[in-house]
Amino acid sequence: MSQPIIHSDNKMSDFKLFAIIFGVMFAYLHPAQFNGSTLQTLEQWMNMTNHMFQGQQDFLFSYGPLFWITGGTVAQYSEFSYWISLVFMSLVASLFWFYLIRLSAYFSAWIPFVAVVFLYLYQIIIPTNFFMLTPFLVVAWYECVRKGVLSPATVVLLAVIAGMLFYVRFVYGMTAVLTLGAYLFSRAVFDRKIKALCLFSLFVLSAYLVFGLSIFHHLHSIKDYAIINSQLSFGNAVDMTFDNVLGEDVWLAIFVIFLVTNIFLILNYPAMVLSFNILLLAMVKLGFGRADHYPGYFIMPVSVMVMVICFHYKKLWRGVFAITICSLIYILSVPIVSGYLPAVPFFTHEDFLVSPEARAAQKYHDYLLPDDVTHLIGAKSVDVYPYNNEFLLANKLNYHHRPLFQNFMTLTPKLDKLNQAFFESDDKPDFVLWHASTFCPGQNCNSFEGFDHKYALNEDPLTSTAVMLNYHVVKSFYVNNKPVMLLQRNADTRTFQPPAEENHRAAFGQWITIPDSADGLVKIFPVFKLTALARLQNTFYRGGVLYVHYLMANGEEKSYRLNILNSVSGVVASPHLDAFPYHGERVRKIKFTVTSDDYFASDFSYAWGEVPLEGINIEPSAGERLSHLQYDSEVGVNQCTGVIDSAKVSTENGESEISIQGWLALTSPALSSPDRVFIRGTDAKGEAYFITTQMVARGDVAESLKEKSLLNAGYKVLFSLPATASNNVLSLVALKDKKLYRCDSINYHY
Repeated sequence: MSQPIIHSDNKMSDFKLFAIIFGVMFAYLHPAQFNGSTLQTLEQWMNMTNHMFQGQQDFLFSYGPLFWITGGTVAQYSEFSYWISLVFMSLVASLFWFYLIRLSAYFSAWIPFVAVVFLYLYQIIIPTNFFMLTPFLVVAWYECVRKGVLSPATVVLLAVIAGMLFYVRFVYGMTAVLTLGAYLFSRAVFDRKIKALCLFSLFVLSAYLVFGLSIFHHLHSIKDYAIINSQLSFGNAVDMTFDNVLGEDVWLAIFVIFLVTNIFLILNYPAMVLSFNILLLAMVKLGFGRADHYPGYFIMPVSVMVMVICFHYKKLWRGVFAITICSLIYILSVPIVSGYLPAVPFFTHEDFLVSPEARAAQKYHDYLLPDDVTHLIGAKSVDVYPYNNEFLLANKLNYHHRPLFQNFMTLTPKLDKLNQAFFESDDKPDFVLWHASTFCPGQNCNSFEGFDHKYALNEDPLTSTAVMLNYHVVKSFYVNNKPVMLLQRNADTRTFQPPAEENHRAAFGQWITIPDSADGLVKIFPVFKLTALARLQNTFYRGGVLYVHYLMANGEEKSYRLNILNSVSGVVASPHLDAFPYHGERVRKIKFTVTSDDYFASDFSYAWGEVPLEGINIEPSAGERLSHLQYDSEVGVNQCTGVIDSAKVSTENGESEISIQGWLALTSPALSSPDRVFIRGTDAKGEAYFITTQMVARGDVAESLKEKSLLNAGYKVLFSLPATASNNVLSLVALKDKKLYRCDSINYHY
């Protein structure tokens, strides 16, 4: 009697099992497409994965130029590419499930298998786990079942596949090389034979080069692809993080998993120790670096990895496996990020009689531009800033993008300089479409605010500066009630270089007075020094948390998360732009704060720089100093009533400031509130100056004087006192219907 194929140990039986699994995977995937869209997401890379077939630009990102083969594209390029994707993903899924089922069957580990599938592997198709864990399952098969015997042909095949995976997604290739390479290295040490390791290394490198030459349009893209991914990996770890802290109990649970699995491997399969620990470290970094990733990048993959404990004939190890499962259950129960559940994919057919461009545009109808805008752009090239390239697909525009096409993923100065060089070159597009954040709630939102509570102009400072210097605004408008502006390329090219020397010093938490600028964008260029602990933290865990604070002219304070790595390239100081085209308020002071005393040195050096930006519209704000006022006529002196309720002088960093508040009413021709109130003073040269104030509601005044028109008679302001030759007097001045009222009797002496 023949054995059931699930327990058999011959090639034909294995082939039958694989064929059955492949049929299931194919049948599961075929009834529906596995494409996606970037509506209400930040995954704009998905709109560019067809670049392998379209145009002459190479797609250089962490999701590689072959990612379309996984279904990761907004619209499959052709029906042929659809079938290639379907077969490829069916093969990848089948390999994962084949090795997991085969190992479980070989060691009769069905209960652990069912437990892992029931508790963690909620879906039949889990692409990230397939690509990152199948190499580990292959290692487990050859170590636990084949006793470390790999033929040269098998090693070469694994190397070629690993080299190809770099172009599907860079992290897939990296984890495959590290997992397989670590195992072959360990076998070389134990067996004192390096042939397999050398073969693997040679063919991985060869495959990387050959596939790169076949895929990319430009030879230099092979090197650029590796450089960009190394920078993205580093930048992700430092700045693409949540401001949350893992509890000690979570770290303890992770340590328990590490400890018990290593004990098992050291005693039974020592050649797998290095592979397991490298992969576990990668999952900790991927899963908890940005904490909302931990279910998919730590819990799911580690639940499969610890099944290696069950790949042994001694059943007592199943109890050790139960410890790891309990640890994972506990980690998943801790509210590290609330409300997260792995997405369940739902696929539908595509109509391949319609072009991929038209199918993509159909998905993004909410991004349709006004007719006059699309007519103005026509067939000319256009890029989009900061990231919503859905506009370009929806309107079928000539998309010519910068190297790093999402501002929040331009994570390091090296990546930022690539974009800067692009916008300072002759190859830059004719237009740039600049839109407000995806999370902008409506027309009155801050058009320059990013997500993760960051300020867009500080995320990729060299890129945004290059755009503002080399393009001018031709139109601002709204799309779906959100601000958008169109910029057109200037006739000449202007470059920008940060200051070469840092000639100032400051400490964290210290307010820094911003120098005046008539019509430019003032930037501060801080140089923060990382501690040794911070460098270790960046490498093995994640970056720290840095904030920039703005003290507005009216005394209001605003704060944003700040990218650590790109801050050296410039942080916008003043004005604080908040609306299109370039509208904002003047900022008086700026400071930086951190959440940890161990991440940076306590002080830092900095320099000032200015971007000569035309068309800035600075909103007159409280605390702004004016040399004169514009009015048609002057009314007699002291035709007003009111008080200075409080006037407080303080000194911070050697600078005198005064906070004044009170109320003012005009008595001629009738009791009424002024349109604007100013503080009048005299400087050291004896010249008058005027300080704008903020109007505030004073219901108490209106009620006391029985006059409803005085509801807005209040004023307040915080400003720096200029040097004077002697004792000085501050008095009130008001404007009403373009008439000037001097209220000298309401004053303050200092």
